[in-house]
Amino acid sequence: MANRRFDQFRLSLEKRVVDLFLNVTFGASGAPTISTLNSKGFASIARSAQGKFLITLQDNYVKLLGANVVYNAGSSGAAAPELSVQNDGVTSGTITVLTQAGGVDTDPASGEVMHLKLTLSNSTAL
Repeated sequence: MANRRFDQFRLSLEKRVVDLFLNVTFGASGAPTISTLNSKGFASIARSAQGKFLITLQDNYVKLLGANVVYNAGSSGAAAPELSVQNDGVTSGTITVLTQAGGVDTDPASGEVMHLKLTLSNSTAL
């Protein structure tokens, strides 16, 4: 469970909901660079295979509630606009995501920026 001070009030049926926002710029061969200024709560992101990225959180959470992504790809469309969660390991502080185009694992193009929002629960209460 995360040991941080979060904003207190939120209208939700889930208890202790936490939103984390990740901002990543991709370079050649899909190499990710995290923007530490715009990515609070994230320790790192690493490419482990084509279109496959291991994200390490600074804390452990009880469960993943959702993941949303938007790309800033300039005038062209994003090279890998689809995102799926391959491994939900937030209880141990990691999550593996796949970026895909047409169901095929694909690295985002060099220069693209991924804005990822993870919605997590920080409580075991029902």
